Amino acid sequence: MNTIFLSASIPEKSRDPKYWETCDIISIRDCVISLVQVCIKRNIRIVWGGHPAITPLVYCAIENLCSPEYKNSKYIKQSIQKFVHVFQSNFFSRKFPQDNNKFENITVIPAGDDAKSSLRIMRNSMLDSESFYAGIFIGGMEGVEEEYELFKEKHPNAYLLPIASTGAAAGIIYESQRDAYDFSMELKYNNAYYSLFDRLLTREPIY
Repeated sequence: MNTIFLSASIPEKSRDPKYWETCDIISIRDCVISLVQVCIKRNIRIVWGGHPAITPLVYCAIENLCSPEYKNSKYIKQSIQKFVHVFQSNFFSRKFPQDNNKFENITVIPAGDDAKSSLRIMRNSMLDSESFYAGIFIGGMEGVEEEYELFKEKHPNAYLLPIASTGAAAGIIYESQRDAYDFSMELKYNNAYYSLFDRLLTREPIY
């Protein structure tokens, strides 16, 4: 099974305005849900750092793929465990999303001395856990930009897909890196996310 790394969040209005003022919240949500659904269809595992705004979207996407008779059944639970792996830092245990309880495949990384060091430890553990063939960056703030740089360092042959149409950090990454990596214009202008990912994720891993 191939594995992708997802880095995503919904910017907070109280933080740096360059993220909030350029983000498209509806696009971020649609993009995450479409990505999860395509990954399940194509037998691709998703790894991400659990986020209060993103983890519920991942679960919702998986649940929506199941027929009504499968709701709350073993089928949906098996699907979740097969296709997702959530990482969390124990430093933020009081803020874990309630939807974490719906995922068995969770790795909780010991906390560091503070929030910054805890995130660094968790991100290094997460990105060392798999041989990723693609990194997908959606919306987000400083953390998405930091994960982008760390992902490039650890997985230099992986595909990089900053979805600029979601704005915020993903848009900033796209604009600052598009010449170096020849990013497709579709990442900026194509909002038909299901068909976009369905095409992009058919590419074979480079190993």
